[in-house]
Amino acid sequence: MKIRALFLTVAVLGLGMSGASEAAKPKPKPKPVCNLIQDATGDGGASEVPGNASDDIVSGDVASDGKTITGVVRLAELAQPDPQSPLGRAYMMEFGVKGAESLLFLSARVYPTGTKYIFGYSGVDPNTGVNTSYTLGDATGVVDVAKKEVRISAPNASFAPAGSKLPKGAKLLAPTAKTMRVFGQGVVPSQQVGPARAPLGGLTLQFDDGSGLGYTVGALSCVKPGT
Repeated sequence: MKIRALFLTVAVLGLGMSGASEAAKPKPKPKPVCNLIQDATGDGGASEVPGNASDDIVSGDVASDGKTITGVVRLAELAQPDPQSPLGRAYMMEFGVKGAESLLFLSARVYPTGTKYIFGYSGVDPNTGVNTSYTLGDATGVVDVAKKEVRISAPNASFAPAGSKLPKGAKLLAPTAKTMRVFGQGVVPSQQVGPARAPLGGLTLQFDDGSGLGYTVGALSCVKPGT
């Protein structure tokens, strides 16, 4: 009987040590999300106007730590300047968010005179019925020719006038990267005309787009927000 009791004690101790060992194992770190948007190469173009590699989106990401949100548009090539689009290009990351009626965007507009980084919202103009973009403010960013990508960043809370401060946990819906060629003047002195806001000036023509999976604000990403 004593021998049997000893065996039982050893067995119980063994189980306890095994359970403690399993409990002590660290949880695996979540993998960063990357390439939320993936797009086929060679599909850039508009109507009967063929695109080139600088119009061609290959991938994209949107990332945020709850304070800053960054959109990244990656291209097959990135010529700057590009003689095939002498008046410039526009690169945009557009996304929806629960609670906001309009789509939100981050955009870089590359002109011969310089690059303008902006953020805002897109919606139907009540006067013309045409979907257009409205600027909320200036963003920051970089057109990185070596990496063949455009990055645009803005403070999350600055989107509040469009319906959301984009807090941690907010779901960004169907992020979509777009490339457009500029065919007319794209900078206006002010969008405020009396008590009303006017659409962003200029004529652009879309050459490529790519949509991807949703993103949760605060989720780990291969893109560091603000860079």
